[in-house]
Parts: sequence; C-alpha cells; structure tokens
Amino acid sequence: ALVPDPGFEGGANSRVWVGNDGGVFETDNIFTASSNEGWENKNLSYQTTQFYGACGDAGTGVFLGGTQDNGTLRTTTRSTTATRSLGGDGGYCLVDPVDPNIVYGESQRLGVARSTDGGRRFFPIDQTIPDEFHPFIALLELDPNNRDRLYAGGVFNFWKTENARTGDPPLWERIETPGDRVLVFGVAPTDSNVLWAGEALNQLYLTRNGLDQNRVWQQVETTGIVGGDILDIAISRFDSETVYLGLGHFSENPLWKTTDGGESWVNLRGTEPMNLPQAPLRSIVEHPTKPNWLYVGTEVGIYASEDGGATWSAMGEGPASVSTDHLSFLHNSTTLLAATHGRGLWSVDVEGDGGATGTCIEGPEAMCLSDERFRVTVDWTDFDGNSGAGTVASDGSADTGIFWFFSEENWELMVKVLSGCEINDRFWVFAAATTNVGYTITVTDTQAGALKRYTNELGEASVAVTDTEAFSTCGA
Repeated sequence: ALVPDPGFEGGANSRVWVGNDGGVFETDNIFTASSNEGWENKNLSYQTTQFYGACGDAGTGVFLGGTQDNGTLRTTTRSTTATRSLGGDGGYCLVDPVDPNIVYGESQRLGVARSTDGGRRFFPIDQTIPDEFHPFIALLELDPNNRDRLYAGGVFNFWKTENARTGDPPLWERIETPGDRVLVFGVAPTDSNVLWAGEALNQLYLTRNGLDQNRVWQQVETTGIVGGDILDIAISRFDSETVYLGLGHFSENPLWKTTDGGESWVNLRGTEPMNLPQAPLRSIVEHPTKPNWLYVGTEVGIYASEDGGATWSAMGEGPASVSTDHLSFLHNSTTLLAATHGRGLWSVDVEGDGGATGTCIEGPEAMCLSDERFRVTVDWTDFDGNSGAGTVASDGSADTGIFWFFSEENWELMVKVLSGCEINDRFWVFAAATTNVGYTITVTDTQAGALKRYTNELGEASVAVTDTEAFSTCGA
C-alpha cells in the first residue's frame, strides 16, 4: 500500500507512508528515498511478519519460522526480536525430537537446509535433489517414527532421505506420488508404512506399504465431502486409522474426520452457536495426550474443541482474526505454537487443568503402564547411524513392559512405572537395559499431561533408572 500525506503536493510536503510485508514505513521525501535509505520504521511493537510455518523446542525456548520475503527467523521465548538464520523466502521448519540442536528449514523452491547449532546457522542438504520444478513453498515432513527419515517436495516431485540427520550430504530418492498436484502429505505417527497424500480438487490417496520401493497408492473415496483443495492432513498420534482433513473453501463444513482409514467420513463443523466459521481451514493438530482436544488454524483465527469437534470456541487471547497457516506442539510439551500470515508467532500452554482426561492408547511402539495411565515409548540410535523406535515385546504386567530394538528375539529394555503416592506422593519410574546403543525413554502421564525423558548416550553402558521423584501428579 502506498499512501500520501493528506497535504501532499510534491514540494514542501512530499511525505508518503508505505505498508508492506515488514509493516509500516514513512519517508519525508518520496523523491529522494531509495530502497535502502530515507525511510523510518513506524512499527514500534506492531508485529506484521507473515509466517508460512514454525517450529520450536520447549526445553531450550527457541522458536524458528519461515516467512514471506524475510527468510527463516530465529527467536526465543517472550522475545519481540528475531535474527535471520536462513535467507530467501522461508517455508516450513522441523526440530529433531531428541536433539534440539538439529533443525531443518527451507527456502523457496525446495532449498532444504540443516542446522546443528539450534538454528543459528543453516547449511544446504539438497545437493542430490535434481534442479526440477518444485513448489514455491515445499512440504517438509519428518517421520515421527524415525528421526533420520525426511520427506520433502510437493506437486509432482516428492523426495525422501534416510540419513537426514547425519548425511553429508543426505542421499535423496524420488517418491512416486499418485498424481501431479500433491498439496499435503502425512506419515502416521504409529506406522511409518502408512502415508497419506492430498491433492487439489479434493483428491485423496493412501498407501499402507509406504516404505517399499513398489508402494501401492489407493484413492480414498471422498464422496459427500464438499469440493475444494485439501489444505491439511492430520493423522492421529493415537490411531493411524483416524485422520482429519482441512479444506480450502468457504463452506459450512471445512473439517472432516475418518476413524476407519477413509472408508467413511463425518464433518466436525460443530453445533451452532459453538461451530467453526465458514472459512478455509489450514492446519489441524491434536493435543499430545488428550485425543478429543483438537486445535485448528483457519483463515480467521484459531479454534479449539475439547469434545472431539462437537463444539468449538475461538482462542481469542491469541492473534485473533488472522489467517493461521500452521499449528504445532513443541516436542515433549503442551505448548501450542501458531504461525500467522501477518501477525507473527504466538504460543500458549494448553495443559488443560480440570479438563477432559487424556487416554493412553497402546500401539506396536507404545505401551500403557500403571493402570494404563502412563504412555511409554523409546527411540534408539546405533553405531552405524541408524535410528528407530523400540517395539513392544511384552507387557509383562500392569506396571512393567519390555522393548526390543533390532530383533524380536533379542529384548533390550525393561521399563516399570509404579505408584508411590501413598509413600512420597509421587509416581516412580524404573528402567534397565542390556545394551550400549543410544536410546531415549519417554514417559508421559496422559492424565496430567506431564512428561519425563531418560537418555543413554551412544557407546555408554546403560545405567539403571531409579527415579522415585518422577511425577508429582498423584492428585491429577
């Protein structure tokens, strides 16, 4: 926008205001001002940055986001300033779930980069991706079950690497997608073989052998879902058959859900007056421990539901009525991060005191212990740079479970969660392993939303965990 002063006459009064991606600027003489000089920043505390995507780490308090025209910016909790750590137009970014020093970012046209110092500096890792047509803002998706597997691309060029974290540079291989207009992509948090792809004009595809070279895609029936581009796919972290779709049109039903892998769909618009607005829905996330708590970013702000989408309310304490392009939860926390296209980054803790109780849902790589309240997972790394998620070998008892890493005949790790509430008002965590590979145990109290991690460094003989102060959540 270019606005002259009300008394502008091109002589004594040559004052002009300009509004652009960076906010509001003023010059006293439009005829002598240049692109680099002669302008005064009038933003003060007004935040106007247009973000495409964002990521962060709760433990370090570091946040990053890819912006329109202003690169990838890095900031910290409660800061109103940021530093540019990657140039061009920024896009999506990802933080490694175990090591927050490892961050992935991108510039326009699939310029994928990696940082090993928490996002301060980035270096390209796209050298083995051919210089073909790529979308302006490409998709980035880290396999939640394997921190070395990274997907990138979009439209009709999609790529995967199995050594994103350590490759110098990583080796990328082309992924054949079902069509030529892939807009969104998702990996099931409970099964790396389950991949979903959404395309323009409401086309949706699924494969259940996504890690095979000859993967088979099947088109998912979307009859009854009003047309429009699919803007987001969210696969439940609790059940790979449960999937949410966000649509890009101004209809009554912008959000849809399946619980049977796409065989049938229901809309989650909600009931008036507590319903979603008739606006494009750009991002969907579940609460980390409460399956019925949903958050969506729309063209007109952020909305939340605590009853699985039956009713919705606007999260008005945040950025208010602004297009919210991306939502995510920081790893191992209940902090929700929002990237808006015009009002910067926002975060809020949605631990949910007194709200609906979360449910611990078991899976091949997750066990539920101590009256099915505590969800336990483990990630491992070996000496060849391979990594993965531990597989449940045995539930053992209501309080004890066992994982294997490389062979189901070779058990590696035992974890126990006990209630010490009557003794010291704490839940206790014990663990023991017979290995020297690196691993991280994650224990989540799904009822209180609290979380603890226990790490064994690669090459170190495992040391037993005897944490009798683990969770002070007996009253939750």
